[in-house]
Amino acid sequence: MKHLNLLVLCNDKEQERLKNLLYNRYDTKLLIYNEKERYQFINYLNNNDIDLIIIESSINNKLYLLNQYNNKTKYNRTIIVDDLKLECYKYLDFHLFNIFPTNYNKDLLDISLDIIKKIDISINIPLYQKIVHILNKTNLPNNNMGYKYIKQAIYESFNNPNLLINFNKRLYPLLSKKYQKSIYSIEKAMRSTITKAMNSTNDEYINKIFSKYMTYDKTTPTTQEFILTIVDNLLIEYGKVS
Repeated sequence: MKHLNLLVLCNDKEQERLKNLLYNRYDTKLLIYNEKERYQFINYLNNNDIDLIIIESSINNKLYLLNQYNNKTKYNRTIIVDDLKLECYKYLDFHLFNIFPTNYNKDLLDISLDIIKKIDISINIPLYQKIVHILNKTNLPNNNMGYKYIKQAIYESFNNPNLLINFNKRLYPLLSKKYQKSIYSIEKAMRSTITKAMNSTNDEYINKIFSKYMTYDKTTPTTQEFILTIVDNLLIEYGKVS
């Protein structure tokens, strides 16, 4: 059984709730610091192997705190609890944060821990670079928000394929909250970006990867088909599906 190390920085009230949520989670070692212990938190984080980091919303100066990470790949392991201004998301484009809503429940926490248990966290940064490489090969214009939304959608879906079950109820709302844009504007921007790429090239790579969606009267995959295809290929490449 893989042992999970969960490091938390939160207020006193949240400490008790987390302990209760993880009471029967025998594969998880929980270490909690409060606001006054933030420097001990950083010291422990920078000198130990941590699987998941949770920073609760009441913690002040989160950007300064994140800046103290010696190993930047640990950004990918950090969950910010309901950072409504989403300041942490704007910190660095290549270092991602997850988000929990306030009062997240046991099921949500268990899902996150189970995903981490299955996925080798060390591949997160190379994976993100891999996504950029693939999107560049599809000639997707990378100077607009549609490109950023697609890139994020692929990354999130690779880490949680359940998001692909229903784009409108799972994936798009996640992007909407992250970027503080409507679902409609996000989907429209992604669609426009894909259409521009497909209309500007007849590249062999594009024809091959999206061949099952291309016919004599349909030369552009839908947004969902585009994202699904790339995520499926990545899951196979990284050995996450048979």
